[in-house]
Amino acid sequence: MVMLVLLEIFEMGSVVLYRGLLFVVGIENPWEAR
Repeated sequence: MVMLVLLEIFEMGSVVLYRGLLFVVGIENPWEAR
């Protein structure tokens, strides 16, 4: 039970981090983020 919840939170967190990383990279390198 607890592991499933932790896995779900980890998945959501990693997706948010990934989007944030792409967002930052897009800001720093607007010509590369297409």
